Amino acid sequence: MKNLKKNNLAIKDRLKTIPNDIAILAKSHFDGNFTRQGFDGVKWQEVQRRMGKGKGRDATRAILSGKTKTLAKSIYIKSASLKRIVIASSSKYGAIHNYGTNKIPQRKFLGNSQVLNKKILNLLNKIMK
Repeated sequence: MKNLKKNNLAIKDRLKTIPNDIAILAKSHFDGNFTRQGFDGVKWQEVQRRMGKGKGRDATRAILSGKTKTLAKSIYIKSASLKRIVIASSSKYGAIHNYGTNKIPQRKFLGNSQVLNKKILNLLNKIMK
């Protein structure tokens, strides 16, 4: 009986850390979209400056990276609980690029991701072993 109580406490303690573990995994995944220049295996639409219209480093710089990488650096863990995990962007331009507009094509970097869901399942499977 003593071991059962000890195991229950260990499980409860572990449950407290799982949301944060998943949030860190998710943030890392979304950060990686800027390196991969796409979302869930779908590449972002090419930009004019890399199609012969840019000069110097701008002609080869990654899509959505900007000179300061402000958008990529704006990704943060907004909240993490057993009920919900929210990863967000603090950039005022984040939504414009993530959803697109009439003039700016969608270059999604945050959102529901099948690739991330698989990573989360793998993490949970490791935890449960």
